[in-house]
Amino acid sequence: IVLYTSSFSVVRAVGQACRQMRSLFQGYRVPFEERDMALSKDIQEELSERAPGVQPPVVFFNGDLLGDASTVERMHETGKLAALLAPVPRTELGQHGVCGECGDRRFVPCTWCGGDKRSMTAHFGDMVALRCTACNENGLMRCSACASD
Repeated sequence: IVLYTSSFSVVRAVGQACRQMRSLFQGYRVPFEERDMALSKDIQEELSERAPGVQPPVVFFNGDLLGDASTVERMHETGKLAALLAPVPRTELGQHGVCGECGDRRFVPCTWCGGDKRSMTAHFGDMVALRCTACNENGLMRCSACASD
C-alpha cells in the first residue's frame, strides 16, 4: 500500500484529506508507505508517471491505483476497503514501528551539507560553493535506516 500525500497544504482541504487517509490506514493497522510529495520532486514525478493529473492524497494497492480520498473513503464506508485489506497482515497494537531516524518521513537533512544544498570545495586556492550532489532540491536525502529505492 502506497499513500501519496502532501505536507505542504496551502489548500486546507488537501491537507485535511491527506491526514484523514493516513489516519484511515493507521486505523486498519496495515503497513503502508507514505510518500510526501512536498519532500521531493522525484516523488512528484513518480506520481505523475503512475497517475497523470491526479492530486494527493492518492492510494495505490498492489501497484494499482485504488483511488483518491473520496473514492477510498466511499470504499471504507461501504465495507469494500475492509474486504480488500482482509488478507493484509496487521501490525500489533502498541507496536510503534516508527523509524527513529526520520519519524517515517523517509527523508532526513543532508549529512554532507547540513541541508543548505551547498558543498564547499577548494578550487585553485579559493573556496567555492557547489550544489550538493548528495541531497535533493530541499536539502534532504533518503533515510538510510528505512527508505529503499
